[in-house]
Amino acid sequence: MKFLSFRRDGRSRAGVYCAANACIEQVIQHGEVDIFQAVKTVRRNRPQLVENITEYKYGYDLVLHYVLHYLEKDLKDKDKEKEKEKNTGQN
Repeated sequence: MKFLSFRRDGRSRAGVYCAANACIEQVIQHGEVDIFQAVKTVRRNRPQLVENITEYKYGYDLVLHYVLHYLEKDLKDKDKEKEKEKNTGQN
C-alpha cells in the first residue's frame, strides 16, 4: 500500500503515521506486529522520523487501539469478501 503524508516540517506525526500504518498492515496480513522493526524501517530512509520515546509510544498506542477496536471487524469483513469471491467463482 502506498500513501502520501504531508507535514510542514516533513516529520513528527508523519513518521508516526508511516510506522503505525505499516504495523496495521502487518497485523492484518500476518496476525503479529513488530513496532520496533517498523520504526527502524521508517527511520532507515528518514532518520529524523519518530525522534523520541513520546512519538514511539504514540505509534504503539495507535496500533494497540486499532487491534483492540477494529481488527476483529476488518478480519470478518475480509473473510466475507473471500467467501463472496469463492461463491461467485462457483457460479
